[in-house]
Amino acid sequence: MRWVLYSILLILLAVWAIALDIGPKEVPWVRTVIAETGPIHEIVTATGRVVSQREVEVRSPIPGKLTGVYVNEGGIVTAGNLLALLDDREALSVFNRAEANAHRAQEEEVQAERRLERARRLFEVGGEPQQAVEDAEDQLMAVRAKKRVLEEELHLAKMAHEKLRIVSPFEGIVTSRQAQEGEWVNQGALLFTVIDPNQLQIEAEIDSGDSGAVAVGQTVLVSGDAFPEQTLTEQVIKIAPAVSREGTTNTISVRTSLGPQVLFRIGQQVDVKIQTRSKDNALKLPFGAITTKEGKSEGKSEVAVVRNGRVRLIPVVLGVQDFTHIEIVEGLRSGEQVILPEGRVLSEGDRVEPVRAEGPP
Repeated sequence: MRWVLYSILLILLAVWAIALDIGPKEVPWVRTVIAETGPIHEIVTATGRVVSQREVEVRSPIPGKLTGVYVNEGGIVTAGNLLALLDDREALSVFNRAEANAHRAQEEEVQAERRLERARRLFEVGGEPQQAVEDAEDQLMAVRAKKRVLEEELHLAKMAHEKLRIVSPFEGIVTSRQAQEGEWVNQGALLFTVIDPNQLQIEAEIDSGDSGAVAVGQTVLVSGDAFPEQTLTEQVIKIAPAVSREGTTNTISVRTSLGPQVLFRIGQQVDVKIQTRSKDNALKLPFGAITTKEGKSEGKSEVAVVRNGRVRLIPVVLGVQDFTHIEIVEGLRSGEQVILPEGRVLSEGDRVEPVRAEGPP
């Protein structure tokens, strides 16, 4: 009798298990996005600095003591403005002597010309011999030769004195000043930096690994913390021919245009986004929708789409990518529902309940 009761119990348990297995199952929901077309831009980012295309380092032409410094950082100067003065007492003394000598030579020339003219008049009336005329001509030639030498000495003295006057090479702004009145400077010492504020550019350092994707003429988006809501559209205008190395990092210097604007000032830091590749009408998906195949097709990309309530795994070819999306070149149609796996393992033919990612789960 006990054996019969056990048998009935086992039969009831088996029927209950079968009922559970063949009964209606809850279909899991999955978040989806719609494959849509739109613009996409592959971007290289960098931090840049506003610089001037025309920038000159003003250096000391000779060693000497700075007896005067007449501008400060941020000062506006015109071409030829006196920036600083080296001790010119000795050079000025030499110049004054040379100027006096040249002036005397000029007076001697006038006197020699008069003597020659007088000798010629007297010779014509028989009052002087031919030799007197020739002597006067020789004297004039000697005076003129001496005058030329003294004028050259005056020119050299003037140049030597002008070297002590440190002047601005063009109209612009003094962006740095190292010169200090009273200090001794060596030849070639940096005294000032002068820039032209009307010829601004942006200089940015990009990773050397990105240099192959960057080219002159590409579009550049420029923004800054001071004006986060405004973005300027510029272009790459110059790429350095050589790599710079800082520590363990290799970089390439890139120059971009910076048209007339009032947002950024010299030296200001800006954010630079170089659009290396672009598509105006690309079929695209967020990165989270792309998975990588395993097995024989390992490394290839695929997406999971929902068709008639079931999962279909579709191989895809990828293209341009930005920070959030990637272009689907082949394998997918616009408007399809694509699953965001979010760590879930999906198999071909799985039943799922799609929920748009923008809505509540």
